Amino acid sequence: MGDRPTGLALAGGTLWVGLRGSGAAHRGGTLRVLGGPEGFDFLDPALTYATASMRFVAMTGDGLITVQRAAGRDGTQIVPDLAVTLPRPQDGGRTYRFVLRSGIRYSTGGVVRARDVRPSFERLWKLPPFRKSTSPGWGVFGDIVGAARCTRKGA
Repeated sequence: MGDRPTGLALAGGTLWVGLRGSGAAHRGGTLRVLGGPEGFDFLDPALTYATASMRFVAMTGDGLITVQRAAGRDGTQIVPDLAVTLPRPQDGGRTYRFVLRSGIRYSTGGVVRARDVRPSFERLWKLPPFRKSTSPGWGVFGDIVGAARCTRKGA
């Protein structure tokens, strides 16, 4: 195989073996995603709310926090990802202060900076599908104090 296995999956009687590539050997190509019965809604992390899509986004990107990748009850624990620690809510649960781990880089090699985080949240309300009538995310993010001011038309 050329490298140590990093994951195994059994599907339809076929054993799939995951390997870690060097990153330099392959660039580009086509990824075909076959969904389960619940299907995919979006592969954009700002719009993803279907379970199948969330699983895919979790494998391809990082967030400030994540769910621990573990079996059983441990797999329900929220843990820091890009953040150093989980923040303690302040201001009656209206303020969360995250500190980023040092040395984080984008796939382009650029350094991830704290000032990059705010635009990623603001983007949620600037994307066309993120409307009260069309996005299930509205129920998750719509109650954030000040969210309505971030939308294109106010709410």
